Amino acid sequence: MSISEKDFEEGLSGLLKMLKSNSAKATFFIVAELVERHLNIFRQIAEEGHEIGLHSFYHKLIYKMTPEEFEKDTREGKKILEYSLNAKIFGYRAPSWSVHQERTPWFWEILKKNGFEYSSSISPFETHVYGDKKASRFPHFVETKFGRILEVPLPTCQFIVNVPFSGGAYFRTMPDFVRRFFESSWQKSGFPIFYYFHARDLGFEKKPRNMDFFPGLINYAGNSMAKKKFLRIASEVRCVGMHDVISRLINLLEK
Repeated sequence: MSISEKDFEEGLSGLLKMLKSNSAKATFFIVAELVERHLNIFRQIAEEGHEIGLHSFYHKLIYKMTPEEFEKDTREGKKILEYSLNAKIFGYRAPSWSVHQERTPWFWEILKKNGFEYSSSISPFETHVYGDKKASRFPHFVETKFGRILEVPLPTCQFIVNVPFSGGAYFRTMPDFVRRFFESSWQKSGFPIFYYFHARDLGFEKKPRNMDFFPGLINYAGNSMAKKKFLRIASEVRCVGMHDVISRLINLLEK
């Protein structure tokens, strides 16, 4: 069950206020089909200086699309964001981390062809829905016939398997001392950590009344504590959008 249009916009508004009060910037990966219904709040995001990225047009899983379907979805989604929000679109995030090196090898080439500089779409942690356990854990270049594109994977810590820790249900439900341990381990790589959230992850969206138990647990458990964790992080480090650290990542990779 989805949330109401009103709750969706109030959630984003609350998130924007929190970011502003903590002098934090972020990248908002937006599903293009939502722009017409929520134009004002999305324009506010851009006007407040946050980066806008594409999160597909219809939020379809990448590995369930053909290359032709994906290119059409991506091209049209990028065009809508650029036109409606007056934003330059540099980055792409696949719905549900649904990119796989063997199942979707054409993914990065299509992005580069359509003007994207980076993607943050692959998860080295594998589930029945998403992930590619053979994928690199760290930012890396993908070479295409249109040039190279930067892929910034979901941050994970090696602990028997690759364990995510920086967003979503992992961030919400993980004890803070465990998260800090994983962060410390990641920082040894020299790469910055990106955190990722929906507004609901930080308690800015109301849980639908009739939501089933398991979806409610996955999507809302721990959200009040997650907000406190994020505020602690924002007080300790400077939070910026992803495009602001791309040049740093490129320099690290070219050393």
